[in-house]
Amino acid sequence: MASTDPKPELSKMTTESRPVRPTTPINFLQADLALRFLLFSTTLVSLVLMVTSKQTKLVNVPLYPIPVIMHAKFNYSPALIYFVAAISLALLHSVLTGLVSALSIYKPAPATKLLLVLAFLDSLIPGGGRFSYRSSGLYCIHWIEGKLSY
Repeated sequence: MASTDPKPELSKMTTESRPVRPTTPINFLQADLALRFLLFSTTLVSLVLMVTSKQTKLVNVPLYPIPVIMHAKFNYSPALIYFVAAISLALLHSVLTGLVSALSIYKPAPATKLLLVLAFLDSLIPGGGRFSYRSSGLYCIHWIEGKLSY
């Protein structure tokens, strides 16, 4: 038969079966540092690829029977120059905040002001990246449609 006690589990629970709360706060700065290193490495790769790339293409010129070799680099377009500047800013941001995260790992609990400043800076940097991606995409759309004039 069923028991008439409305809460038999609570009456049987002792203090040993309850979970113990940790006495020190949890520090996630190791994961934060790993993510900042990932940000640094990906922005460094994109910056190096963009700056060192040089494209060559054979272009048929009207009224000239032989194709002409044309070269293209990132500094031929203002949008791509802005893209390189924004990626460089993101690279600088990842270096500075990575150093701050690395120095604060050894503290038992990071300062609240430090975490607030890092969160504020982390929210500003994607805006510059978004505008650089949009400007380079707009440049490509204009190039495809043939609206560019040099």
